[in-house]
Amino acid sequence: MNMSILIVRGDKRARTNEAKEKAKESSKNEDIIVLDTITERGIKPTREFISKLGKKPYSSKIISGVILEANNLTMEAQNSLLKTIEEPNETSRLILTAHSEYSLLSTISSRCQKVYLEESRGETANLPKNILASDIASRLELAENLDLEEWVYYLRSRLRKSVQESETPQTSLVKLVKYIRLVEKIGSHSQIANQRLSKYLTVISIPKELKSLA
Repeated sequence: MNMSILIVRGDKRARTNEAKEKAKESSKNEDIIVLDTITERGIKPTREFISKLGKKPYSSKIISGVILEANNLTMEAQNSLLKTIEEPNETSRLILTAHSEYSLLSTISSRCQKVYLEESRGETANLPKNILASDIASRLELAENLDLEEWVYYLRSRLRKSVQESETPQTSLVKLVKYIRLVEKIGSHSQIANQRLSKYLTVISIPKELKSLA
């Protein structure tokens, strides 16, 4: 029985690299299939992925199926993975990545073996705070290295912390919620729009009230 693996924490690049390395441990390239949720997050591509995972491997003992940032999958798509996770077969293994185990359905994360990466350090880790604290010109420069999914995750964490501490003005919380929704909307169209333009729009749209959250 090949238990599914869930890789969390770290940054997106680290999670992706770890998932691919895990896949290579058991499968050759022709027996590794990848579902990238940046472009495919609905039920149809997920079912096609599951169908491929159920086939016999070409030249390896197992087929390794990798789903990058599985938290982006729709609820319907996530639910479609349950049978595969609950009843794994001997010729396949599922490897998921997500920024947090809590960003997936609990029925999925609870059935996976967890791999926890070290949190990001250095300039990349400080990027969200630096963006909030900077002026417009500096934000545009910093936006080059911005990952919209990681940005939303950071904003949500700041929202939860602000609500718990009850120190942030209500008006700022409302603006933060509205801004998060805007970024999610921008992100949902980023695959068909100019990536750089999407990042620029994201950082120039930050309400001035949010600078205090840096």
